Amino acid sequence: MTNNQLLRVSPATTESVQLRAVAECLQDYLKIHGRSGRTFEVLQFLASETLRRLNDGLDPRFNNYAIRDAVMGETERDASAWLSPIWKKITTDLRQQREEGLQQFAAERRLDCYPWVSKLESSGGGGNQALFFLVALPLPETDKQSPTTIRPLLVMTRPLEAQGTAMKLTASDLKASASSLQALSTSITRDGQNMANAIVASSNQAIKLLDDSERVLTHVRSQALPNAVAELRSTSEQLVSVSSGISMAGNLPLAMLTVGLLLAGWCFLNSISVLHLYTIQDRK
Repeated sequence: MTNNQLLRVSPATTESVQLRAVAECLQDYLKIHGRSGRTFEVLQFLASETLRRLNDGLDPRFNNYAIRDAVMGETERDASAWLSPIWKKITTDLRQQREEGLQQFAAERRLDCYPWVSKLESSGGGGNQALFFLVALPLPETDKQSPTTIRPLLVMTRPLEAQGTAMKLTASDLKASASSLQALSTSITRDGQNMANAIVASSNQAIKLLDDSERVLTHVRSQALPNAVAELRSTSEQLVSVSSGISMAGNLPLAMLTVGLLLAGWCFLNSISVLHLYTIQDRK
């Protein structure tokens, strides 16, 4: 049997389990840290095809033709001449650059080994070729995470974050409500003072109207008509003043202003009515 024949491999052996673990590790490492280029394409092929052959129970080793055909998609070029410089770069420059990172990546996955590549030279003879495959190399002692060296994983949680956010929103709403109430209180205080001033002014004007009406009646009784007319004119001016004061109130309640206006108008009309009555009596 030549070294290119596919051997059956039991998927339950310790070596198969270990090889599957490092193949998955290499595959995940390349997804994160891989680059473009033939070297990374060859490594990707070895990782994925090793997993596939292990699943099929086949020998996970590959000759240069299988690697060339998968990576290049052609069969015309000399497979050995094509793969030789790529393999040399993997085992020299790339190993120097990436081996330590692979070891650390494997250690973070709680493995005691890390993935690398190996080559089984041909034993000679027709049909025999070199085989390329993944191997599981033991981690250096400094990279192994034993129970005494595993660092505890601290996960910072915020169990009261949701409640704190809700309380913050409630406090903001309360602050806005307090500001609105303060503005309303200020407005009520200012409007109440203006209302009181307007009521006092209207009351004073109404009292003055009553006094003027009383003087008009006195002049009518004494038949001093010119003076009565003068007093009546003064009363009319007072009524106009009251009306002007009401129109300047602006934002006072309409009901209070209407009461003041009706009171002033009633006084004026009453004065006219009494004056008219006394004039009629004098003519008789």
